[in-house]
Amino acid sequence: MKKTLLLFAGIAASALMQAQTSAEINKYPGYSLSFHDEFDSGTPGQNGVMQPDSSAWEYEKGYVRGTQRQYYTDKPQNVFLKDGMLYIRAIADTTLNPEYNPASDDVRYNKRRISTSGSIYTKDKYRFHGGIIETRAKIPALEGFAPAIWTSGDWHYGYSEIDIMEWITGNDHTTVHWGKDWRNITNRTMRLDKESLPADFFDRFHTWRAEWNQHYIRVYLDDVQIYELPLDKTYVAERGFSPFQNPENKMNYKLNLAFYYDTPVKTFPTDFIIDYTRIYTPDKADSPLVNRISEARRLLDSTKNIKGYTSGARRALQSAIKTASRQVGKTDSERIYRALDRLDTAIDAYRKSGPQSSSDNWHFTHWGV
Repeated sequence: MKKTLLLFAGIAASALMQAQTSAEINKYPGYSLSFHDEFDSGTPGQNGVMQPDSSAWEYEKGYVRGTQRQYYTDKPQNVFLKDGMLYIRAIADTTLNPEYNPASDDVRYNKRRISTSGSIYTKDKYRFHGGIIETRAKIPALEGFAPAIWTSGDWHYGYSEIDIMEWITGNDHTTVHWGKDWRNITNRTMRLDKESLPADFFDRFHTWRAEWNQHYIRVYLDDVQIYELPLDKTYVAERGFSPFQNPENKMNYKLNLAFYYDTPVKTFPTDFIIDYTRIYTPDKADSPLVNRISEARRLLDSTKNIKGYTSGARRALQSAIKTASRQVGKTDSERIYRALDRLDTAIDAYRKSGPQSSSDNWHFTHWGV
């Protein structure tokens, strides 16, 4: 049975919170669980419908981004809890437009009735810098919808955004944006093409995980790495730093379901379903290394009886673990990340030396920096 836990910097946020299992709290050695919601309890909304805990989440409202068609609301018809899950539901043309203007050239305002959806975020109730963000969710298969798991930073430190998952035109996109302000943005994008995914992909829940440290941002889908951005590429000359490496830049966390003008009405209502979300933040400078050493040891142990992994790759990984372990407890970031680089390379080589998996058929497209 799932239990709800909302922790802000290790402090419980409401009387409803209960202790989570030790395995979930200590899942990533070197990291502490600082924000967590299993969505099996929350705050009563209209007509007693349970909605996300108001001590942790806020709602975006109205038309808030670009050419997206949805009008975000805080209504339980769009955002609600059910069976231990968060549902964000898109509904077509049922709500009177509070910003109706028949003289407008903008389709968002010249329609009497509007399509609605939901977007929740932690805003200033919880912010963090660096860590591991893990979310398990089931996404709609229909084109035109854009469910998203993402973070955005403090405008005082330039523009920074990590789109861990944004499903656009039927394909999974991961994008990191940065710049001196929102008008001057650079990005790097990965697209995972849906044609290369298994036929039952949209019938199942999947786990997206982002790892953000002072060295890089990586994103994983069901434990398969799909994205990497070295943070030396995100240096903003006008600011004199990378927003992802400046510890003063604290990010909030967001979940939303967007859609676009050409989305067929017949595809509504549509749900973006989230099982849980967890954010782990580093305890020390060597936390990424401590966690990766643990991962490497688990990998070796779990594959010791599986044929196909080469002895040379196993020895190289064992050597990298030994080298990396010498930097545990140290504070020299350059040496820590040098050891982490070597360990990451050895882990990747070891995995590639083993039997193929279905993810080997995934097709990626990259663009940007």
